[in-house]
Amino acid sequence: MMKWLISIFSTSYVAAATYNAATVAYSDVSNAVALSTVGDTVVVPAGTVTWTNTLTLTNGITLRGAGAGQTTIYGTGNNLIYFNLSADNPARVTGFSFTNIWDSSYACAVYVLGDYHNGSSGPSTAVRIDHCNFLGGGRTVYFVGQKAYGLVDHCNFTNGMNTVAVQAFDNLSWDEPFGLGTTNAVVVENCVFYQTGLSLGTQVYNEEGARFVVRSNTFIKLGTGDYQFVECHGNQNYYTGTGADYRGCLFGEVYGNTFVGENYRRITYWRSGTILSYNNAFNITNVYEGATLSCIQITDEETHRSSLQPNHCDWPFQDAVTNSYFWGNTLRGTSMTTIDDETGGYCTNGVFVVNTDYWLSDPRTTTTTNRSGAVNVLSGYTPLAYPHPRVTAEDAVVTAATVIGLLSVGTIQSP
Repeated sequence: MMKWLISIFSTSYVAAATYNAATVAYSDVSNAVALSTVGDTVVVPAGTVTWTNTLTLTNGITLRGAGAGQTTIYGTGNNLIYFNLSADNPARVTGFSFTNIWDSSYACAVYVLGDYHNGSSGPSTAVRIDHCNFLGGGRTVYFVGQKAYGLVDHCNFTNGMNTVAVQAFDNLSWDEPFGLGTTNAVVVENCVFYQTGLSLGTQVYNEEGARFVVRSNTFIKLGTGDYQFVECHGNQNYYTGTGADYRGCLFGEVYGNTFVGENYRRITYWRSGTILSYNNAFNITNVYEGATLSCIQITDEETHRSSLQPNHCDWPFQDAVTNSYFWGNTLRGTSMTTIDDETGGYCTNGVFVVNTDYWLSDPRTTTTTNRSGAVNVLSGYTPLAYPHPRVTAEDAVVTAATVIGLLSVGTIQSP
């Protein structure tokens, strides 16, 4: 079956065409995109321009600029590039600089929609955004839907609000197979995030059934403010009895990252789901005297959110942090042997129990029994091959058939 897939995709890719936009102007790029079809490449030359319209991509194509710093597109608070694919084919944006003017409407440089159960689009499970620079943006790169997966790599982000945001599809996303260690997630790797002065926001923000991997990135924060580097939202807006089925994150893998600079309070903030956070270096200084710096903090919405009634301090909690592991992390070079249970401020003894709900060790080398009595539930955990299969396939000298062969699997794991 795999060989059959490769053969068909190889045939279509042999005929792939390249279209050159006359200039970086929206009209010229839009005209070139209109000529393209699945597997084609649209090349955008160097230049600087402001787009007041959104470029919608409905086919799986590569949109290639002359390079970050060479092809620069300014926004005016509008979305710039919008993926609404008619079929789930590999797609890519590479080699651009995007300068968005941030506003409260969550302006996006790149918006990826994969909400096929909602009827608004088909799946978009193979979108790559790479080797780009981003300045500003409300949700600068935004994946939306229970089938909106992809890769963000080798990008530089400066002063976005919720810079890379993943918003899945609540109950439908929780019904999907789990997917740890696979390409069925939004993967952010080998990027640099730089923030100065924002009082509230998150560099990688996840909610409503999101699945995400954040690895081998550098996060830099200077200035005051309650700003999370990576966050997993919970079910805060789940109003009992109203049918507003707002769900927490499904899982997050955060490893091999470096966090640098100064911050007010929280660095990574986990409010739901299964979290594996390991081998991260937190080189952070607290800039507010008297405040407690929490590099890894867990909580549960139902213990204190006014939107969730009645508040309570006893199990069960919907979408609570569970089957989670934190190991190999350091704070300014010293091994971290504890994490912060924020619920302790609302419930006398907290609600999470170490070695029951979370562990401070590697699941592959630890005997564990969780709250439900299940034993060693993540003992077979294997992280996704590094670098991501898209990087291996597309940034090396290989055939297009190899690229499609890798992607068609959809659940590639390292050996």
